[in-house]
Amino acid sequence: VFHHAQDGIVDASCVDKLRAQLSANGFPQEAPLTLQGGARSAEAHAWLDAYGLPLLEFFESRTR
Repeated sequence: VFHHAQDGIVDASCVDKLRAQLSANGFPQEAPLTLQGGARSAEAHAWLDAYGLPLLEFFESRTR
């Protein structure tokens, strides 16, 4: 799960609920990628460049 701690749209509690639902449905647990910094805003909800490399690494690790 990718999330910015200052996301002004999706609260951290929603991320926790999502992770619990994924786990309950048999999806493997991965450590969440949570970015920090800045003020709480809707802009922090948008896709951020910092998510790119971890996402590519995640999928690459599953294609081996």
